[in-house]
Amino acid sequence: MLRAFVLILAFLASPAMAHFSDGAKIRTIVVTESEGGLSLHVRAPAPLVFAEAISTAIRDGAPLDLRFMTLERTDTGPVYRLDPDKIAANRAAFDAMLARTLILTQKTEPLVARASHAALRPHETDDALTTADEAIAAIGRESTGVSPDFGDALIDYRLTVTTPSPDLDLTLVSGVPRLDLPRNVTIENRIIDARTTAQPVSVRTGQLDEPVTLAGSTSAMLTEFTWQGMLHIWEGLDHVLLVVCLALGVGATRALIWLVTAFTLGHSVTLALAFFGYVPAAGWFIPAVETAIAASVAVAAFAALGGRIGSPLAAGLIGLLHGLGFAFVLGEILGTTSPNLIPALAAFNVGIEIGQLVIVALTLVVLEGILRLSERAAAIGRRGVLIGIGILAASWTIERGVTLLPA
Repeated sequence: MLRAFVLILAFLASPAMAHFSDGAKIRTIVVTESEGGLSLHVRAPAPLVFAEAISTAIRDGAPLDLRFMTLERTDTGPVYRLDPDKIAANRAAFDAMLARTLILTQKTEPLVARASHAALRPHETDDALTTADEAIAAIGRESTGVSPDFGDALIDYRLTVTTPSPDLDLTLVSGVPRLDLPRNVTIENRIIDARTTAQPVSVRTGQLDEPVTLAGSTSAMLTEFTWQGMLHIWEGLDHVLLVVCLALGVGATRALIWLVTAFTLGHSVTLALAFFGYVPAAGWFIPAVETAIAASVAVAAFAALGGRIGSPLAAGLIGLLHGLGFAFVLGEILGTTSPNLIPALAAFNVGIEIGQLVIVALTLVVLEGILRLSERAAAIGRRGVLIGIGILAASWTIERGVTLLPA
């Protein structure tokens, strides 16, 4: 009894039971036709694969199933590690667990998946999975022989299904319970449909709780990346506030068209350059860019407040900075060797522009609505918003800039 109690405490206290180490986690799924059906080549963070076991252990107040891992005592606390020898000794049960990770259907008819070719990878793997050839080669390689930390580990595996119509729409959804993730952890699912030469990519954030249907068309891929572009400008508060500053700075005038155009040209250039790697790779670069982006928002806010934001050149220079930020996001969901790279990149950029125009339109509509009620209220509100944005962005600049200082 005492031993079980200790294991439960170790399970709940272990850093691995936060499920993930910090940061963005990528799950890649590449769908190909195979003899008699389909193959799904999957690279997934280990906690997603073990979601059923984790949820069961938490629900029952029991220790995590150690059939496939070992519990290591360290100075900083207990650490779970995947154990290749234990997995080999319980291979049938491990494959059965892998087969349950995704539910696959065609025309609402369920497909029975069989798992094979499982291999463990440390998080720092150089293998890319951006095309069918890369996925087949990577998934076919054996484990590295190490016992990776559960919270950092990746698991490569292949699911095969038999279907008489492999070219029909394929729907997939998570087959395991949803995990409660820390705030500093995000999951991106990159799903590549390699059944056609177009190899369209679908990107979904989260744990695939909602079904994803692969239609196998280039138009579906373009729609997906357009939406991703819109989504990422809306989710980036510093980008949103910059666009609001531009709109409030000059209002619904011809000058706004020039400002938005200059901002667009600026970020389009650096989005492409940074995405293809034509920027410094040093560790300081991304924090420096994020700090500069925050500073640019503060400058734009106070310039708009003083009526000095009408320079297209300044808007273009600010756009150069923000384009770097967009490229960092795009790099997490699209590799530089992906098929249809240029259309996907263009669609992402178009999505950013659509999202940007929506922000401009909403800002101007709200401002016009307040103006109709009271010009004085509109003026006070405009000044208050710009001052608030300026102060917030200045605090971001200081907060981010501190990370650049030597330890």
